[in-house]
Amino acid sequence: MNLSSIGSASAKIESGDLKVKSIAKKPAQRNLTLKKIYIEQIRAGRKTTEGRILKGSVVKVETGDLLRFYYYSNAKDDVNCKVTKVTRYSTFKEMLEDKGVAACIPDAKDLDSAVKAY
Repeated sequence: MNLSSIGSASAKIESGDLKVKSIAKKPAQRNLTLKKIYIEQIRAGRKTTEGRILKGSVVKVETGDLLRFYYYSNAKDDVNCKVTKVTRYSTFKEMLEDKGVAACIPDAKDLDSAVKAY
């Protein structure tokens, strides 16, 4: 999943006296746990891709969905993101080769250490 970090946001589209509401499907909101170091890297803009095994609620994640990553010990560590792209891979190594190690595991020294992190 490619991510863009977001804060709270809402938007209205107005044109003259006509107010327009989108009738598009409302994005799903999901909560996923994540190590604190990765939450900090997302917040800093260093980690832009999150890889997950395709099971549970992750199966339903779509482009445009809103994700709340949280660390167990402190709600202040949460980061909210919008999914900008979903790509499916056979392995984590394949994802890392395509997206780049730095986008997924910014502190990894090389591909092998990034694969081990997953």
